[in-house]
Order: sequence, then C-alpha cells, then structure tokens
Amino acid sequence: MGLSTSIVGMRNQLNSANAVVKSSMQKIASGLKINSAQDDASAYTISVSMSATALSLAQANQNTQTSSAMMSVASGAIGSSVENLSTLKEKLLNAANGTNSDSDISALQKEVDQVTSQLNDNASATFNGKYLIDGSMSGSNASNVQGSNGSDAQLSISDMTAQGLGLQDGNGNSTIDLSSSDGIANAIDLVDTALQSALSQQTQIGAQQQALQYSSDNYATSEYNTIAAQSTIADADVAKESMKMHQGQVLAQVNLLMMAQSNQNGSSVLALLR
Repeated sequence: MGLSTSIVGMRNQLNSANAVVKSSMQKIASGLKINSAQDDASAYTISVSMSATALSLAQANQNTQTSSAMMSVASGAIGSSVENLSTLKEKLLNAANGTNSDSDISALQKEVDQVTSQLNDNASATFNGKYLIDGSMSGSNASNVQGSNGSDAQLSISDMTAQGLGLQDGNGNSTIDLSSSDGIANAIDLVDTALQSALSQQTQIGAQQQALQYSSDNYATSEYNTIAAQSTIADADVAKESMKMHQGQVLAQVNLLMMAQSNQNGSSVLALLR
C-alpha cells in the first residue's frame, strides 16, 4: 500500500509538472500569458475589452485619414475653380476697357463662356465614386466621419458648379453678358462673389482637415496607450516562462526516474516473495 501510494503521488507530481511545461510552452508560442478565461478570468475579460477598444480606435483613425484624403481631393478641385475664376476676373477687366472693338468683346465672351463651363468640369471631381463639390455633400447630405464613440464631424461642401456660384442659370446658360458696360460691371460683381465663395470654401476645408488631423493624432495616441496597457496585462514574460518550463521539465524527469526506480524496487520485492 505504501509503495502504491508513493507511485500515485509521484504520478500526480509528474502530471503537475507536465501541465506547467505545457502552459509555459503555450505562453511562449503565443507571446501571451493569458490565452483564455481559464488562465485568469478577470484579466482575460479586461484584455479582450482593451483589444476591442484598440481596434475601434484604429478604425476611427483610418476613418479620419480617409476623410481627410477625400477633402484634399475636394480642395484640389476647388483650387482649379479658383484659378478659373481668377482668369474670368482678368478677362472681365479686359472687357471693361473701353478700347475693345465689338469683335474683341465677342471673342472675350466666348472665352468667358469656355472658362465658365470648366467650373462644371471641376465640379465633377469624385472620391471613391462620391461627387464632392457639385452640391452632393451640402446640407443634410454632409459626409459623416465616424469616430470610436460616435460621429466626429460632418463634412459639408457647398455647390461649386457654375450654377451654384451664380455664373449660370437653371438652364445652363451663362449669366455673364459682356454686350454692355452694365452687363460687364454686373459680371465682375458676380465673379467677385463666386471667387470669395470658392476661397471661403477652401478655407473651411483647410480648417476641417486640421480638425481631422487633430482627431487622428488623438486616436493614434489612445490606440498606442491602450495596446501598451493590454500588453502589460496579457503579454507573457518569455524569460520567466522559459525558466518555468525548464523547471517543469526537470521536475518531470525526476519524477519519471523516481517512478522507474519504485517500479524496479517493487519488482524486486515481488521476486523475493515468489
């Protein structure tokens, strides 16, 4: 009975040592000291929650960066319209000069109409199939930037088409008429207003991009801190686990040797009893 009890005890120690070796090997392989709720239920829950938070922060950061890229495309398109409007202003000032002949004014009218139509080409700019400056993103159709805890911003861009800027009517006809001095003066006012609208929209986009960059920086910092905190909770100390695995292996070997010795001694006793 004493010999049998001793063997059972050594077998239990062997199983315990093997369990330590298996656990340490798993932690070394995964790099985690908490691989399931069995390892530490409360710490596992906290770790999983932190992992979900880090993923949310990463996606929110990606959302702000993508939105900023979209606004860069919009700003570039509006920049082209600003150049067109500046060209229009130049041509209108030329038309206002009293030295122009009727043929000169006619030629300038054609040039003005051509430049005006280019505003609509600029307004066809898209990002991932989404129209940006044709009024599609204005008012209630503003683009939502989804953050980790709700909407971060509403990105709105006014109508930058020729009609939206007041340089064409609802039928696509030019509102710029160079056939009279009053018409030219009115056209200059229209273009000045359109130019200010375009510049104001560019300024607004710049401010929105600054806010997006600020949000992106905050998300990146929060994600880093969350991952660092999770690492403290969940990551394995490889050196420590290696030492525990080695100790478990040694203990297992010792118990195997002791069991083998016990079995040999038991055989000797049985041989004497025969």
